[in-house]
Amino acid sequence: MNKQSDIRDIDDEQLVALAKVQLPYQMEAYEELMRRHQQKLYALCLKTVGYAEDAEDITQEVMLKVFHSLKGFSGDAKLTTWLYSIASNACLDHLRKRQRAAIFSAPMYEGEQVAVHDTVDDKIQADKALACLEEQDRLIINLRYTVGLSLEEIAEALNMKSSAAKMRFYRAMDKLRAILSEGEQAAPPIQ
Repeated sequence: MNKQSDIRDIDDEQLVALAKVQLPYQMEAYEELMRRHQQKLYALCLKTVGYAEDAEDITQEVMLKVFHSLKGFSGDAKLTTWLYSIASNACLDHLRKRQRAAIFSAPMYEGEQVAVHDTVDDKIQADKALACLEEQDRLIINLRYTVGLSLEEIAEALNMKSSAAKMRFYRAMDKLRAILSEGEQAAPPIQ
């Protein structure tokens, strides 16, 4: 087997250990880690900030931060939890900067939604409802449904207690349902 296929056969923990030894002069292990996780990091960023260009920039920023911080990763949490924590914070920072610059407007999201929808109109309505949520609520829903983290992993990624993460998630879902039901009541009847 060649070196490239060998590195693809080892798990994340071993890659982290190898990357800690290799960085900054060799990058094979780091590049493999990023190859494995880049799509989900990008999906989280896209769902959170709403714009593909911004999501790409934030994903690159996260990967650069991981490059510089990987040697300090203790392994107390799962690698994915650590990665999504960095990405979540970068997304929230981006949204705060955008809001301070008074450019913030309700973003439209691309890709999969919280639930499976039958029509394009349902997807648009769900996108608009997600955009109406507060940043933290939108982030928690995206971590749960876009990235697939458990509520415990979300709590760890956002540095909050498990009970607080559960409460925030369920309240965010209630708000989302309320927004969606308001939209249904306000919609004109189909003739």
